[in-house]
Amino acid sequence: MFIIEFDCLNEKVAYDRDIKMSTRFKDTESELFEAIFNGDLVRVRQLIDSGINKNTVLHNPARWEGATILGTAAIEGHLDIVKYLIQQKVSVNFTDPCLGRTALHWACMVNRVDIVRHMLDNGSDVNICDKDNTTPLIKAVIHKCKDIVKLLIERGADVNQVDRLRSSALHYATFIGIPQMVSDIIRGGCVDNTESILGKGTPLSNLMHSEDIENINLLLDAGYNTGKDKWLMKWDDVKDPPNKAIRVILLRYRNPPSLQHLCRKVVRDNMNGRFVSKKIRTLPLPPSLRSFLLLES
Repeated sequence: MFIIEFDCLNEKVAYDRDIKMSTRFKDTESELFEAIFNGDLVRVRQLIDSGINKNTVLHNPARWEGATILGTAAIEGHLDIVKYLIQQKVSVNFTDPCLGRTALHWACMVNRVDIVRHMLDNGSDVNICDKDNTTPLIKAVIHKCKDIVKLLIERGADVNQVDRLRSSALHYATFIGIPQMVSDIIRGGCVDNTESILGKGTPLSNLMHSEDIENINLLLDAGYNTGKDKWLMKWDDVKDPPNKAIRVILLRYRNPPSLQHLCRKVVRDNMNGRFVSKKIRTLPLPPSLRSFLLLES
């Protein structure tokens, strides 16, 4: 009888200890979130030193749900805390179990180029996908962070990657309608003509509806295939369409591309949508030809 009671007592003590530890760490996580939110590096250091898991996922539905400690620091814009956590060997490529995002995904949702650059300098995977098959580049486009888009492309982001909606960064950029972002993605090597459920279907149709003539020409110069833009057929017999963008597209659509144009498309396609400008600049070519391949002339 005594042995049974003693065993029960041990189980209760162990259970109470586990509850206290769970509560303590839950409270510590709440404190850590508040410290990061307030940019309190001193308090963050103290809490990290207390032994909390450095890859802990913080939950605060009123702010950002499901981000890691590093991801929370990134999206709140605290570079000093980001630097400290990376110095403490926090994994920059750890994916949270909720959304499958890394800290870089979260960083690309706010226009803090310095934080994104620091993460890339410290080994963040520029092409990692979350559970929606979304890359940091697509996140940056969706959140209209054009400076981060440019940086990610320079660092090797795959501009042709599509998410679960079959949408590439170009689909989102043309749908949102930020011309500079669109041109950066096209120059980065994306001429994706996949028909998406987003916007008007294809990047070209999105550009037509926004009447972005400059990027329509740039996209066609880059080698875009109009084969999936079936809507063009209904305008083929119309001599004078009312929309200037349609007139520009039809002029190109009705005339076969030049040999120069086809050669440029082959060269750019062989760059595989990563480091396109960097690769072209290293080619042993005359400046005028290099400029032509870079879509600068």
